[in-house]
Amino acid sequence: TIVKNQKREEIQNVINGADGMLLLAVWAAVQFMAAYLPVAFQRKMLQGEHIPIAILAGAGAAILFKRLSMPKRHTLIASVGVTLLLSITNIRFLYRDASDYAEDRVQTDLQRPYLKIGEENALHWIKTNVPLHTAVQPLPWVTLLTGEDGHTKLAPIDMTMACYLPAATGRLVYCGHWGETPEYGKKLLELARFALPTTSNTERKDMLRKMKVQYLLFSQKSLDDPDADNLEPMFRGRINPPPFLKIVYSNPDVDIYKVEDGYW
Repeated sequence: TIVKNQKREEIQNVINGADGMLLLAVWAAVQFMAAYLPVAFQRKMLQGEHIPIAILAGAGAAILFKRLSMPKRHTLIASVGVTLLLSITNIRFLYRDASDYAEDRVQTDLQRPYLKIGEENALHWIKTNVPLHTAVQPLPWVTLLTGEDGHTKLAPIDMTMACYLPAATGRLVYCGHWGETPEYGKKLLELARFALPTTSNTERKDMLRKMKVQYLLFSQKSLDDPDADNLEPMFRGRINPPPFLKIVYSNPDVDIYKVEDGYW
């Protein structure tokens, strides 16, 4: 207990002292400057900047209240008021997220905020049966969309499983979350073309070699979807898949195929 109290005092002294304030100031300044580095993802570089700024703001408010020699009751009321005022934006974004989740929607429109039971079971199977450092690529859900010019085009509409899989299983993907995948749009269209009837088996083998994946996961199987039947007949039970894809796991929501090494 004595040692713990000493540690607390040491930490408190650092926080209260000039070193603590200097650390926060340097943290805030350096991370702000990092957002201007010549990389293509400044939003991520800036995330976390609010932490030192918020702590500095709290410290500044405490110093201000102390210098004004405010009574404890007035200090408490002022602190609650400042906290409520600064919480307006937080409440706004929490409300937005709650509304999106109530409608099964997220900002990117390419992921769902939930998983089906079969999808959860498939992720558990992967975690249990697929070796670490193995690439497992979920295929996107696809459909046909009609553009303003009246022409229809292939469109990926759901990458939920690819987004969840790395974090849920610890396995690799070729194309997953948009922000963590270089050339995301290009890779997404490659995957969308994989099962098309117009894609040859030679092209599919070339894609698999390029992606270096050992397993493919297909989850657009449980809904009645005529577009999917026509676009992905090999995975929707209309025709047999190519011989280099062997099904190793199946449930009502998901099929998992192993890429047979002999066909590479």
